[in-house]
Amino acid sequence: MAEQKLEELPVVKDGRFLGLLTIQDVSELYQIATSNPLLLSKVAQN
Repeated sequence: MAEQKLEELPVVKDGRFLGLLTIQDVSELYQIATSNPLLLSKVAQN
């Protein structure tokens, strides 16, 4: 995203638009994952 200076990307599944993924979304997830990796693994299991 940063290399092409994109600030948001569409999220599409089976040709259907689901929403936008923003740089802020990625940053928040990264902060959560690095501060508590176990929390992220529990979310992935559900």
